[in-house]
Amino acid sequence: MKYRIDFEQEEDGRWIAEIEDLPGVMAYGSSKTDAESNVEVMALRMIADRIEREHTTIVETGGGGGGGILAVILLIIVVLVLLYVFRADLGLGSKSVIPSTVNVNVNHS
Repeated sequence: MKYRIDFEQEEDGRWIAEIEDLPGVMAYGSSKTDAESNVEVMALRMIADRIEREHTTIVETGGGGGGGILAVILLIIVVLVLLYVFRADLGLGSKSVIPSTVNVNVNHS
């Protein structure tokens, strides 16, 4: 993205820099260079804020980029990882859950 910066020098010697394409983005400086640096910082903050708000809105509403589907996929991955980690505790680590032989001792007293 490229934005044009407009400069104007005030009667008291200060410089003001403004980016008309970004409403409200203007800054003062003691020199033209200072004003330019200050307005660039303001522009970056505004653009970052816009991106953050757009991202937050998409995640909260589940719209736009398939955020709901992504959440379900991540949940499935977490469940599969947990099953893998605790497979021995759950009895999923052996080849067969059913024993091949059963020993029964009967005592006749």
